[in-house]
Amino acid sequence: MKKFLQRVLAPVVVVAMLVGVVAPAAAAETEPGSDATASSTGWQVNRGSFGLEVSLPPDSLVGGLLGWALNPIINNILTPVTSALNGIPAAVVNPLLGAVAGDSTAGTPTSESPSREPFALAAGSSPSSGNPASCTDTSGTCYASPITVGADLGILKLALGTVHGLTESVSTASGYDLVAQSQVAGLDLGLLGIDLLRLDALTSSTTCTVVGEGVPRAAASSAGLSLLGGVVTVGVAEGTGALDVSIAGQPVVGLGAVDLTTFDGNLGPLADVSLDEHLLRVGVGLSVEDLLRGLGVPGLWDLLRTLVLKKADAKIVLEISNGLHSDETSADASGLHIGVGLYVNIEANLLRLVGARIATAGSAADAANNLVSIDLARTSCASTATPGAGDDWVAPGLT
Repeated sequence: MKKFLQRVLAPVVVVAMLVGVVAPAAAAETEPGSDATASSTGWQVNRGSFGLEVSLPPDSLVGGLLGWALNPIINNILTPVTSALNGIPAAVVNPLLGAVAGDSTAGTPTSESPSREPFALAAGSSPSSGNPASCTDTSGTCYASPITVGADLGILKLALGTVHGLTESVSTASGYDLVAQSQVAGLDLGLLGIDLLRLDALTSSTTCTVVGEGVPRAAASSAGLSLLGGVVTVGVAEGTGALDVSIAGQPVVGLGAVDLTTFDGNLGPLADVSLDEHLLRVGVGLSVEDLLRGLGVPGLWDLLRTLVLKKADAKIVLEISNGLHSDETSADASGLHIGVGLYVNIEANLLRLVGARIATAGSAADAANNLVSIDLARTSCASTATPGAGDDWVAPGLT
């Protein structure tokens, strides 16, 4: 009898052992990956690295001999000029940082009780007006920051609307997706009397399949994006996210110079325009006299003129970029990156003996982000575990 039971139970034990080994592996294949992530960021401001370099190289042998005496004199002349120019970052960045009201980020939601359809962030519709379904009926995270700041500080003019967005899990026929969305509605930015940028609305979204079948997707769109008081208009092409740029209705291709005074007498005579699919850079020329006047210190121009000016250039540099990316496991929509910079180059000498130079480091192109950079409507998602459609996984909370 004992041998008979051993013969009967042995296959049962083997099968049980196999089930114990195989079952957890099957469950691991159908459960969502623990490393699946999603994020949405509506608004982020970063300080630049604006600073001036002052150099006093001798222009001649006499200058070299007298430099020890003349350099302190020139330094006394240049100190109030460099102090005024080096005060620009605080005047520009601090109001922007102070304008960010509330949280404008959302992280990965849980997979419990996913929504049956993604909540749509329609243009002009903000979660700040009531509670959208994404914040109450699902486990997705949501933010709505009403930014109603308006500031006109002479140097900086700023008007902001709202930023809102969310991340949520959305059920599909075979599993669920992670969806991230973000939208910025309303932005006006001006510097030194020049209307740099105006934006009605910007939206981005990404979708990644966590369980089931589906390729990661990224999308972005904009409405009413213009530069320099409407002289330059910018659109975001569907599908690729490439920038579609026109000046006075004419498409921009490559690099060129534009006479801006034709469109607006407040603008400098020329602008350098560079476009490379996802990157637009515009440099607007200023006179140093206008720059100091805009800073509220016109008397510094008289101080500068006690030197013999060889060159006095200034330029506002505006950079716009964005892009979409997706691969087998992730997607991100960069929304819009706005870089604002200031390039200054003043060369002079005193009695033609000792030379002096005040300048920002690098070229005008290097200055594109040296005052402030602003990132708008950025979304991303990622998942490295995507079982096939045949896996019979049901999201928690669904029947």
